[in-house]
Amino acid sequence: MKPLILIACVLLAGCAWNKSTTFQKASYVCLVGTVTADMLITDHMLKRPNTYEKNPLLGRHPGSDTLALFGLTTIAVHTVMGNYSEFWRTYLYPAQCGVSSYGVVNNIRILGK
Repeated sequence: MKPLILIACVLLAGCAWNKSTTFQKASYVCLVGTVTADMLITDHMLKRPNTYEKNPLLGRHPGSDTLALFGLTTIAVHTVMGNYSEFWRTYLYPAQCGVSSYGVVNNIRILGK
């Protein structure tokens, strides 16, 4: 399942570049990278005892398939909306990048304990 996730993320990465500035493209690459990293690290982290997911949309112990679907849906929504909205590309790509980066950093901190 994980190779399929990575391939889908890479394919989606090229979809929103037709109208974008350099900043928007960099934000989009960051978004795809951090969402992918977050779902892969979360999947790894949840295999450890006494760990749980904080995202209320996923529940405390989501399965690998749920994480993959959530990550791909997140990237797909941003890709589609970014094709139609300058606001989305300019402000919500970086915002999602920040949210996912926080998740990655938090998961790494928990794994380091």
